Amino acid sequence: MKKLKSVFVILLTVSMLVPLFATTSFAATYTITFDANGGTGGPGTKTYYDAATIPSTEPTKSGMTFRGWATSAENAGKGIVAYSYNAKYGGSKTYSSLTSTRLYAVWAYSVKLHHGNEGWGSSAYQLYKYPNSDLPLYHTKSTVYPNYGMLPGATGVTNDQRVFIMWATGQDSTTSKGTGKTYVDRYTDNANVTLYAIWGFRIQYYADGGTFPSTGTDKYLTYVCNYDGSNYQNPKTLYGNFDFPSGDLAPLKQGCRLKTHSSGELFYLLLWSDMRPFTTESAKQNLTIPPTTTSGLNWSHFHTTTCATGDTAIEFYACWEPSITYKANGAQGNDIVDYLEFDGWNKGVHVYSPYTVMNESDANKQFTKQNNTFTGWNTKADGSGVSYAPGSTISSLDSSDPITLYAQWKELHTHVYTATVTKEATCTEKGVKTFTCECGDSYTEDIPALGHTFGEWAVESASTCVVNGVEKRTCSICYVSETRSLELAAHTFGEWSVVTPATTTSEGLERRTCSVCGATED
Repeated sequence: MKKLKSVFVILLTVSMLVPLFATTSFAATYTITFDANGGTGGPGTKTYYDAATIPSTEPTKSGMTFRGWATSAENAGKGIVAYSYNAKYGGSKTYSSLTSTRLYAVWAYSVKLHHGNEGWGSSAYQLYKYPNSDLPLYHTKSTVYPNYGMLPGATGVTNDQRVFIMWATGQDSTTSKGTGKTYVDRYTDNANVTLYAIWGFRIQYYADGGTFPSTGTDKYLTYVCNYDGSNYQNPKTLYGNFDFPSGDLAPLKQGCRLKTHSSGELFYLLLWSDMRPFTTESAKQNLTIPPTTTSGLNWSHFHTTTCATGDTAIEFYACWEPSITYKANGAQGNDIVDYLEFDGWNKGVHVYSPYTVMNESDANKQFTKQNNTFTGWNTKADGSGVSYAPGSTISSLDSSDPITLYAQWKELHTHVYTATVTKEATCTEKGVKTFTCECGDSYTEDIPALGHTFGEWAVESASTCVVNGVEKRTCSICYVSETRSLELAAHTFGEWSVVTPATTTSEGLERRTCSVCGATED
């Protein structure tokens, strides 16, 4: 019995060793080299007889986070993880078909997102940036909230008017504006970082035909973040400048100058939604728009625009004063440049202080052209544009574009006139003679009245010693006659007759009598 028992034990042992012998003697082996890819430590190289389980031992690398294993160095740089801890190498493949391979450690930079000073929600949302790839970032209010759990305003507020502006490596404690490096739709640096969500109100300055040097366009986009809404009547931003584009940042427009305050301070115009002027803003002022949703004036009350980011932005208009340039237009004299004075805006029409166009007297002092006479002004040299009469008034224009006025000239020449009697003169009325030049010019002269042509005087009735006679003469042209009195005739006395004879002591008296009137003479 003991002998039999011994044999049974031996046979059992042999039968149990057969599978083990077969495994160790005939199964294929392969190795996995775990490349730390610039790091240190990790599993190293492992030999496997069947499907491998990725070990939990992780390599380390200063300043970076281990994220798993990639099948190539290129994939590792892009963050394409093929295997993580406890994953099965080869998946469903049989161990006999597995081959040796090298896996590369995937390293990433830690990117944490913070809701920022003007927001609420997540304060440490974790993302990872891989060395050879940019990290896409959600960058609109409508996508940041569902993906990162962040919104602007006080905790729990979902209807704050502020929009997402950017991601920034820092944030100013006073203005809440982004500081350091800023990003919008992607993080591009290979470094660990915390990015702060910057929330604010878009502000766009419009050059109205000009160009901002910093953008090369007629738009300059900036933003403000926080505001003091405690004053119902006049809420303000908590700081003044709000990236005001003045100085070297101010727009330029050919032939125009920007309107400034009497102090020399540049300002822009804010409009109501119907394009009426509301107020002007300068770098020294706080932004006097109440960006609130519960009281006061909402930004929707003002003129806004859709800016390049797709957000609604309040828009400020540059206030241009266009030049008026007077040109000699072929005459002698230098250009004279003047400016219209900006006085407001009314629903798209620029309003200027009344401006008087150069009058004729001043034009002739400034410009001279031989054998020509000045006739007025026109916006085209050939006179085919808009005409402006000398001394006329400009008060409003559809645009702020500069105006160039060209002097208009009419050539002078030697007139050759042909005289024509257009009204005959009479004895008593003037006539008219018209002189006409072939150029169309003409003038008139009076012909003096002819006066009467009288004949000789003829006696119509002779004078007596009692009655004056009359003589008459007649005009040979119009037969008008005129008369004149003749002097009285002398008496017609008869012979002397003695009335009283003379004596030796006294004279006598003789008398004669007029035979016409009976007058006597003694």
